[in-house]
Amino acid sequence: MLWRTPWWWHQDGWDARLVRSALMPASWLYSLGLWLDRNASHPVAAALPTLVVGGVTAGGSGKTPVVQFIARRLQQLGQSPHIGLRGYGGRVSDPRQVLVGDTVDTVGDEALLHTALAPTWVGRNRLALAQLAAAAGASQLLLDDGMQHWRLSPTISLLVIDGSVGLGNGRLLPAGGLREPWAAVVARADALLILGKDSQQLANRWPASKPLLRGQLAVEQAHQEKVANRRWLAFAGIGRPEKFWDSLRAVGAELAAVQAFADHHPYRAGEMEQLAHRAAKLSAELITTRKDWVRLPPEWQQRVQVLEVALQLDSDSLTAMDKLLQRLVDTAV
Repeated sequence: MLWRTPWWWHQDGWDARLVRSALMPASWLYSLGLWLDRNASHPVAAALPTLVVGGVTAGGSGKTPVVQFIARRLQQLGQSPHIGLRGYGGRVSDPRQVLVGDTVDTVGDEALLHTALAPTWVGRNRLALAQLAAAAGASQLLLDDGMQHWRLSPTISLLVIDGSVGLGNGRLLPAGGLREPWAAVVARADALLILGKDSQQLANRWPASKPLLRGQLAVEQAHQEKVANRRWLAFAGIGRPEKFWDSLRAVGAELAAVQAFADHHPYRAGEMEQLAHRAAKLSAELITTRKDWVRLPPEWQQRVQVLEVALQLDSDSLTAMDKLLQRLVDTAV
């Protein structure tokens, strides 16, 4: 099911508080279900060294570009990492590899992004994905999301948080955006990566004994020059499209208009015609994210500009990341 980030997760007016109060019984039921699910699970080590890049909140936190950064880093070390994920938005449920000719409708948008970089596997059962990847010769498996997949015991769990959002209102789903309590994920995660400004000072609530990394998703230099000082109609169907608008403004793009869609929105030809007509009236061009671009009808992919972003780490965080990856490389299963 496609969705938009609920407004009461990040607002604090009387109406947001009223909605949260009304939803608290549902959050209590969610908490009970979470506890029962975890206690009924018996985590098993994967068939090869596995790194989970996960979150504690629903919606986009930047996990996908972090996975791609790690994959490239491992490849630079001479490794052959594979990538695994649920394949949200696709029809595949039984685990299998993403193949040439697969579409967004089949395997989801994130899988198509990853398979251009490394062999990619999709399916609900992450343990089965690990077995398939190991049999196919992977040196490591990188799981894009999966922090709350209790049946797999990863080698390393990297928690990724969008610093501008933090934990939102601190409530569990659906009253808030938390997938599980903060204390529970802190106890299980091996390291924390905060992207952008740490608005809720979560670094102060992170154990000093565990690595804390800081980074940001920044527009690649070549793309800054392509979009600066031009007039755009920007559209996106991601967890927090505001981050996309802010990235464009930060590199000097002029936004004539913006259009937000539900996360993982499947774009249709008629819809794109409407966007193009609106852009023409505004004397603007169309631009979107790479994740949205793979969901465009093929005939439209050459007509829409893409803003490319990548993870950037400060020097201390890069050193900490390399230590984590070396630990992954040195792990024998």
